[in-house]
Amino acid sequence: MGVVATQSLGGLKRSVVCTTEAVAATIEVDGVSALRRSAVAPYSADVLDLPADCPAGWSECNQQFCHNALQSGAADAWLDDENLLHGFMLNHCRDVAEVHGPPLTI
Repeated sequence: MGVVATQSLGGLKRSVVCTTEAVAATIEVDGVSALRRSAVAPYSADVLDLPADCPAGWSECNQQFCHNALQSGAADAWLDDENLLHGFMLNHCRDVAEVHGPPLTI
């Protein structure tokens, strides 16, 4: 799990985060519908909902949404796959930075 943030990793539990992973999804388990929360939810105060008109997952639309959320202050951090975030950060290093801390095991 990688983190791109406008602040340090220390305050993550008190932070609003963005992720291209579905924030909540209805899944079927043994014929019973259940709500699956984002895997990053336990590490943050809140997780932003992705735009409904964006394709699911690591899409350009969701990347732009999370980038804009960081820039506007709507999100304090962006948690996603480390390799994908690193590639994004390399192309946007003027306005975002990777924050390294203890690994988040999800």
